[in-house]
Amino acid sequence: MALNGSGRLRIASHFPGRLRVRATAFRDVAFANSVAEKLREEDGVVSASTSALTGSLLVAYDARTVQLPWLVQLIVKFASLDGIEADHDGLPPPKPQGPAIREALDRWNGSMVGATDNRLDAKTAIPGVLAGLGVLKLLFGNRRLPEWYDLMFWSITMFVNLNPPNPMNPRNLAPEDDGNS
Repeated sequence: MALNGSGRLRIASHFPGRLRVRATAFRDVAFANSVAEKLREEDGVVSASTSALTGSLLVAYDARTVQLPWLVQLIVKFASLDGIEADHDGLPPPKPQGPAIREALDRWNGSMVGATDNRLDAKTAIPGVLAGLGVLKLLFGNRRLPEWYDLMFWSITMFVNLNPPNPMNPRNLAPEDDGNS
């Protein structure tokens, strides 16, 4: 039974190794069973069963060998569906939180810079605190902190990422070739 243009696939639930999808086309028992049969022939698919009542297809698969996007594309292909339906429930998309978090951190950083007369900012303080915790962990042992080497790694990584080299600073430029080589 060819159901070209028979709707979109909706992911009802997913847990690695278990996928339940729904489509109107799966209410047709013979069609849904033929899709399930094709899926069972694929490597990594453990089982596939259908429910005409809910129009769903339940697929158990080996999560170590099968990737979810591939499996979803395979179901869309086997069922000749139009694609994947995105759930939105008519709600507006959530507002991005990044700008609000950046503004709050900028205010906190400004307060720190002001309180220390421009001697300390968050770009230096946060890695410094992590480095200090690493030293304390190394000196005093287990105090319910991450391992000292993790803290030291995070402090160095964060310091380097927060304080990139300034190309306009002459100390960061490579020495020029004076031609006497």
